[in-house]
Amino acid sequence: GGQNLMCSIVHSQVSPKPLRTLTFVWSAPPTGTGCVNFLATATHGQQLLFKDTTVLQLCEQGDVNASLPRPAL
Repeated sequence: GGQNLMCSIVHSQVSPKPLRTLTFVWSAPPTGTGCVNFLATATHGQQLLFKDTTVLQLCEQGDVNASLPRPAL
C-alpha cells in the first residue's frame, strides 16, 4: 500500500491581487504509491481564509481508496 507522506511548502504564491487559478509543474510518485492529495492554505493580509484544505486528489486508475470526486480530464 501507499505511504502517508506530508510535504512542507512545495509552492508558494504571493500576489497583490487575489488569484483564482494557480499553475505549477508536478511529477507523479511511483506506481502503487496510492492517491495524492493537494492541500492549500490561503490568507488575505493577516487573515487566514483556510488552512490545509484538500483542493485536489489524484489517484491511479482503479484505485479503490479515492475519497473525492475525480477531476474531468
